[in-house]
Amino acid sequence: MIFENRFIYYPTRNFWAEPDEFGLDFENVWFEASDGAKLHGWFFPKKKAKSALLFFHGNAGNISDRLDNIIKLHHQVGSEIFIFDYRGYGRSKGKPDEVGLCQDGEAALNWLNERCGPKKIKTILFGRSLGGAVAIDAASKMECDALIVESTFTSIPDVASALIPIAPSSLIKTKFDSLNKIEAITVPKLFVHGDSDSLIHVSHCRRLFEKASKPKRIYIVHGADHNDAYIEGGERYFKEFKDFIAGIESS
Repeated sequence: MIFENRFIYYPTRNFWAEPDEFGLDFENVWFEASDGAKLHGWFFPKKKAKSALLFFHGNAGNISDRLDNIIKLHHQVGSEIFIFDYRGYGRSKGKPDEVGLCQDGEAALNWLNERCGPKKIKTILFGRSLGGAVAIDAASKMECDALIVESTFTSIPDVASALIPIAPSSLIKTKFDSLNKIEAITVPKLFVHGDSDSLIHVSHCRRLFEKASKPKRIYIVHGADHNDAYIEGGERYFKEFKDFIAGIESS
């Protein structure tokens, strides 16, 4: 399992920048997972916001590597944003594994619900790549108002079989079986994926979308690879987010 984890998780500890260097108003947040792991995140408030995005990032780096995306979301979408590091990433303690990341996702959603619930702010889970699997797990177990997943996969064995065809999927202990979890999620869902994704083929997105219950929407970003949908999609990308979120806010 330790050997396997080294091929799935690529955390870094050091931050390359802090939000205040870009003029962003933010709060450092410390909270705990159910097993006591101490976790760290950033909360970006927004005056008169009607929704809050809980950002589950991908398997590499840490929250500071998402600052460019956060800035664009904060300015163009208008939601409050809470992004956190899984255990072993950034300033969060511990070592990453499937069980731990799912506990971290639940703890982050608990924190956001406690923060935003009294203000009647809608909570929307947004997961990219591996973060999509963690977001799907949290949404299948806990209360939220909507789910957005981008560049994510059906399961880790499905990814492994595509990248390493000779690898027996039965030996892979890490599952993140999103395809079987997505059916349990009844809130509105938006599926986003690049049609030129060289790591997770767009077919993963289509299979998740087909398996998901209504209401649901899908947005395929022409020319986007695995990490650049928000860049390649440009104005259309953020319009898709705004339109989807507006529908959640008005419901």
